[in-house]
Formats: sequence, structure tokens, C-alpha cells
Amino acid sequence: MKDIKKVPITVPEFLMPKKDLENPCPCQDRPVEMTFKTGIVFWLKALDDAVAEGETVCEAEVEKMTVELPSPASGVLCDILVAEGDEFDASSVLGHIAVGA
Repeated sequence: MKDIKKVPITVPEFLMPKKDLENPCPCQDRPVEMTFKTGIVFWLKALDDAVAEGETVCEAEVEKMTVELPSPASGVLCDILVAEGDEFDASSVLGHIAVGA
């Protein structure tokens, strides 16, 4: 029997504020206050659905922008940690993909 590994579905870095290297500001070196930057998740896959690596498992709405979040690996959606319509921040793990099932 294979070992099952859980791979987290995380909020991608591109949703976080980025430093402007051409117009630096001292405020860019302060920690990002994520309490002001949240998003809402909408799941396209259900628990126990098989997914391929790169396949969209959920959508996230952040600052009037909707982005598709791909599966980080091929496997089965085994955990949904942020429920449909709930808010998340940039440090959130949204769910897990079971690999090796």
C-alpha cells in the first residue's frame, strides 16, 4: 500500500502586494497587514474528487479580481479548510490534495 501524502492548496504569492523596485518606498519594507487584504473562495471541486496537477480546484475573489487556483499535484481533494464563500488571507491553506491514494 502506498504512503499517502497531503499537498496543501495555498494562496499564490501573486495575490499578495509586491514591492515596486522602480519607485521604492520605506513603507514597502514594513510587514504586510493582511487583515486588510482578504479574499473569498468558491470551490469547483468537491471532497473526494480526483484532480490532475494544474487543474482548477477553486476560484478566489480578491480585490474585485477573480483568479483560478490550480491543484498543486495530481490526486484526490481530501480536505477543504476554507468553506465555500468564506474569507481567507494570504497565509491561508485552503485545502489539501491526497497524493499516492
